[in-house]
Amino acid sequence: LRIGFGIATGEVVAGYTGTQHRATYTCIGKTVNLAARLEAHTKVAGCEILFDQTTRTSLLDASKTREIADVRLKGFAESVSAFTFA
Repeated sequence: LRIGFGIATGEVVAGYTGTQHRATYTCIGKTVNLAARLEAHTKVAGCEILFDQTTRTSLLDASKTREIADVRLKGFAESVSAFTFA
C-alpha cells in the first residue's frame, strides 16, 4: 500500500456546502488545486510527500529538503518547483 501527500500553502475559500440535512465542509481555490496536483505527482516522482516553494519557505529547517524539479502540472500555466524531504 502506497500513499502520497501534496502540500501547498496559501489562501483558500472554506465552508459548508449543501443543504441543512446533508452538508459537507469543503475548501476550494488555487492552493487546493496545487496540493491535489502535487499529490498526484508523487507517483511520478517516486516520493511520498511533495510540497511547494511557499511551504518550504515556511519550514523551520528547510535544509532537510531537496528540490525534485520544476514540474508542469495540469491547470497551471507555469511550472512549479516541487520539494520533498531529504
